[in-house]
Amino acid sequence: MNTIGRDSARAEAQETFVGLLATPLLTARTNAALFAGILRHRVTVGDWVARLGYRLVLAGTVARLHRDPAGPQLTAAPPPWDPPARRDLVLLALTAAAFLAGRAGCGHDRRDYGDPRGRNAAEIGRASCRERV
Repeated sequence: MNTIGRDSARAEAQETFVGLLATPLLTARTNAALFAGILRHRVTVGDWVARLGYRLVLAGTVARLHRDPAGPQLTAAPPPWDPPARRDLVLLALTAAAFLAGRAGCGHDRRDYGDPRGRNAAEIGRASCRERV
Protein backbone atom coordinates (compact mmCIF):
# COMPACT_ATOMS: atom_id res chain seq x y z
CA MET A 1 0.00 0.00 0.00
CA ASN A 2 1.43 3.38 -0.93
CA THR A 3 1.53 6.48 1.25
CA ILE A 4 -1.63 7.93 -0.27
CA GLY A 5 -3.52 4.71 0.39
CA ARG A 6 -2.32 4.62 4.00
CA ASP A 7 -3.26 8.26 4.53
CA SER A 8 -6.72 7.77 3.08
CA ALA A 9 -7.25 4.61 5.17
CA ARG A 10 -6.16 6.49 8.30
CA ALA A 11 -8.41 9.41 7.43
CA GLU A 12 -11.33 7.01 6.93
CA ALA A 13 -10.55 5.35 10.27
CA GLN A 14 -10.49 8.78 11.93
CA GLU A 15 -13.86 9.67 10.43
CA THR A 16 -15.24 6.37 11.67
CA PHE A 17 -13.81 7.02 15.13
CA VAL A 18 -15.30 10.50 15.34
CA GLY A 19 -18.64 9.18 14.07
CA LEU A 20 -18.59 6.49 16.75
CA LEU A 21 -17.86 9.07 19.45
CA ALA A 22 -20.78 11.15 18.18
CA THR A 23 -23.08 8.08 18.07
CA PRO A 24 -21.87 5.60 20.72
CA LEU A 25 -24.70 3.17 19.95
CA LEU A 26 -25.53 2.37 16.35
CA THR A 27 -26.84 -0.39 14.18
CA ALA A 28 -26.15 -1.37 10.59
CA ARG A 29 -29.74 -0.45 9.82
CA THR A 30 -29.62 3.11 11.22
CA ASN A 31 -26.19 4.08 9.89
CA ALA A 32 -24.89 1.57 7.37
CA ALA A 33 -21.87 3.60 6.21
CA LEU A 34 -20.55 4.17 9.73
CA PHE A 35 -21.15 0.54 10.72
CA ALA A 36 -19.26 -0.64 7.60
CA GLY A 37 -16.39 1.68 8.53
CA ILE A 38 -16.30 0.22 12.04
CA LEU A 39 -16.11 -3.29 10.64
CA ARG A 40 -13.42 -2.27 8.16
CA HIS A 41 -11.25 -0.45 10.75
CA ARG A 42 -12.17 -2.50 13.81
CA VAL A 43 -8.60 -2.94 15.11
CA THR A 44 -7.53 0.68 14.69
CA VAL A 45 -10.73 2.14 16.11
CA GLY A 46 -10.63 -0.42 18.93
CA ASP A 47 -7.13 0.74 19.89
CA TRP A 48 -8.16 4.37 19.83
CA VAL A 49 -11.24 3.89 21.98
CA ALA A 50 -9.17 1.79 24.42
CA ARG A 51 -6.89 4.80 24.95
CA LEU A 52 -9.94 6.71 26.15
CA GLY A 53 -10.95 3.92 28.54
CA TYR A 54 -13.74 2.47 26.40
CA ARG A 55 -14.33 -0.89 24.76
CA LEU A 56 -15.73 -1.33 21.27
CA VAL A 57 -18.49 -3.92 21.54
CA LEU A 58 -19.76 -5.53 18.34
CA ALA A 59 -22.75 -7.83 18.64
CA GLY A 60 -24.35 -8.87 15.38
CA THR A 61 -25.44 -5.70 13.64
CA VAL A 62 -24.97 -3.45 16.67
CA ALA A 63 -21.85 -1.52 17.64
CA ARG A 64 -21.45 0.46 20.81
CA LEU A 65 -18.88 2.04 23.06
CA HIS A 66 -18.86 0.63 26.56
CA ARG A 67 -17.07 2.13 29.54
CA ASP A 68 -16.53 0.06 32.65
CA PRO A 69 -17.01 2.28 35.73
CA ALA A 70 -14.17 0.64 37.64
CA GLY A 71 -11.85 0.35 34.64
CA PRO A 72 -11.06 -2.59 32.37
CA GLN A 73 -8.47 -4.08 34.75
CA LEU A 74 -10.90 -4.39 37.67
CA THR A 75 -13.82 -5.85 35.74
CA ALA A 76 -11.89 -8.55 33.92
CA ALA A 77 -12.60 -12.15 34.83
CA PRO A 78 -10.37 -13.49 37.59
CA PRO A 79 -7.57 -15.77 36.49
CA PRO A 80 -8.32 -19.48 36.71
CA TRP A 81 -6.96 -21.18 39.81
CA ASP A 82 -6.16 -24.74 40.59
CA PRO A 83 -8.10 -26.08 43.56
CA PRO A 84 -5.97 -27.26 46.48
CA ALA A 85 -4.99 -30.91 46.64
CA ARG A 86 -7.31 -33.25 48.52
CA ARG A 87 -4.56 -33.98 51.05
CA ASP A 88 -4.23 -30.28 51.89
CA LEU A 89 -7.99 -29.94 52.37
CA VAL A 90 -8.11 -32.98 54.67
CA LEU A 91 -5.23 -31.69 56.77
CA LEU A 92 -6.87 -28.27 57.02
CA ALA A 93 -10.19 -29.80 58.07
CA LEU A 94 -8.50 -32.00 60.71
CA THR A 95 -6.53 -29.05 62.07
CA ALA A 96 -9.67 -26.91 62.30
CA ALA A 97 -11.60 -29.73 63.97
CA ALA A 98 -8.83 -30.28 66.52
CA PHE A 99 -8.65 -26.57 67.25
CA LEU A 100 -12.42 -26.26 67.71
CA ALA A 101 -12.59 -29.39 69.84
CA GLY A 102 -9.82 -28.01 72.03
CA ARG A 103 -11.63 -24.68 72.41
CA ALA A 104 -14.96 -26.30 73.23
CA GLY A 105 -13.57 -28.48 76.01
CA CYS A 106 -10.67 -26.21 77.01
CA GLY A 107 -8.32 -28.91 75.80
CA HIS A 108 -9.65 -31.74 77.96
CA ASP A 109 -11.33 -34.94 76.94
CA ARG A 110 -15.01 -35.11 77.86
CA ARG A 111 -14.92 -38.82 78.63
CA ASP A 112 -15.21 -39.77 82.26
CA TYR A 113 -11.80 -41.08 83.30
CA GLY A 114 -11.85 -39.94 86.90
CA ASP A 115 -8.78 -39.15 88.96
CA PRO A 116 -7.42 -40.31 92.31
CA ARG A 117 -9.29 -37.56 94.16
CA GLY A 118 -12.65 -38.73 92.81
CA ARG A 119 -13.28 -35.98 90.28
CA ASN A 120 -14.21 -36.90 86.76
CA ALA A 121 -12.78 -35.37 83.57
CA ALA A 122 -15.66 -32.90 83.17
CA GLU A 123 -15.01 -31.40 86.60
CA ILE A 124 -11.28 -31.24 85.88
CA GLY A 125 -12.00 -29.46 82.59
CA ARG A 126 -14.29 -26.92 84.23
CA ALA A 127 -11.77 -26.22 86.96
CA SER A 128 -8.91 -25.69 84.54
CA CYS A 129 -11.09 -23.45 82.33
CA ARG A 130 -11.85 -21.26 85.37
CA GLU A 131 -8.15 -21.12 86.19
CA ARG A 132 -7.32 -19.82 82.69
CA VAL A 133 -9.85 -16.98 82.93
